[in-house]
Amino acid sequence: MFLQGNATGAGANTTELARNQHPGLEEDVMDVTEGHEGNGSRGGVATSNLFGQVPEELMRRLSLDDDASSLVRQLSEVRPEDQWIVSIALLVANLSGAHLIQGEPARPREIAGAVEVVPGPFNYVQTIRTFLRRRIRDLLTVGNLEAYSRTHTTGGLPIASTPLVLLSRQLGDQPDDFKEDYLPPGWPDDEVANQSVLGLLRSLVKHERGSLRNLLLTNIKEFNHRAIDGPVPKLGDLILVIDRIMGSRDHLRPANQILGAYTSTMKVRLAYIRLEVVHHYLNPDPATNLSQWDIIDRRLEFLRRQSLNYKQAYARLIIKTDRELFGDFEFRDIPRDAIVLPSESQVQQEIGAANHVGPVGNGANETMVVDQDVFM
Repeated sequence: MFLQGNATGAGANTTELARNQHPGLEEDVMDVTEGHEGNGSRGGVATSNLFGQVPEELMRRLSLDDDASSLVRQLSEVRPEDQWIVSIALLVANLSGAHLIQGEPARPREIAGAVEVVPGPFNYVQTIRTFLRRRIRDLLTVGNLEAYSRTHTTGGLPIASTPLVLLSRQLGDQPDDFKEDYLPPGWPDDEVANQSVLGLLRSLVKHERGSLRNLLLTNIKEFNHRAIDGPVPKLGDLILVIDRIMGSRDHLRPANQILGAYTSTMKVRLAYIRLEVVHHYLNPDPATNLSQWDIIDRRLEFLRRQSLNYKQAYARLIIKTDRELFGDFEFRDIPRDAIVLPSESQVQQEIGAANHVGPVGNGANETMVVDQDVFM
């Protein structure tokens, strides 16, 4: 029901985004079906940024993740008088990582004792990786997650519905022979085994989040083997694109069956995440170390604390913005300043308008109804 209606108002004020677009600092994770990111972007020509034209191009080619990009930003701000000691620290870290620095040789009486054999890293076969990847894709596309990257709220409380928590629970529900075949011995009670599994989960979740981001930027940012070839897809078409790449089903399904599997809550969620991702792509903030997923998680946390009327008003504004911007226009023709999240004043106005109209019954307003559990 969110797929009806035509976009309005976005074409009146066209702007050459291609000349204003700022390349984002967010990592581009290679889509396993689409290949590596291309060099160009139909969205525009990059302007000068924090690192300069050549260093930024180098960083992009290196595909640095959020943590590495954050470290680069921090190192670039080191005072000249402190750069020498920072250089020494980095050199020592590199030598240590290459095992070129050794500790004091053990004394003979220590060598005489029994040597504890530390087990090597566990080899996760493709079967368990595929098993987890399919469940991660389901969580990211049709799972009503409370957070996508963070495991604790800004107040330090644990978040129940996150990929890591839900995946760990799903692994725990598997039969014993499954765990014996595919997981390290002693999981989850053994600390080493537990850390190994968490490392695998974090790596897979991070990659699939990056793949989802790339798909959300369809016809916005150009990637190898997936060039910009038309308007930014409307929400229904975007869902079909995402499901084709990230769907865990083993058989093809008609479009109406795919769209029917996405509840109105998940349609709102994907529309919101796309708007957030595009806004972050156009407006990277070098002054913050927060990734786009941190920003998304914090806003979802804020929305969970609001009233039901507030959540539903926010959801209606998200769908309205999505319809107005996407579906009919190429990205370069969409005004950059129109790609924004709903403001507090807009939400309050929407709440007031809904109170005056009363319960939605029929007609055009019916398409704006959202689930009561939207944004949970």
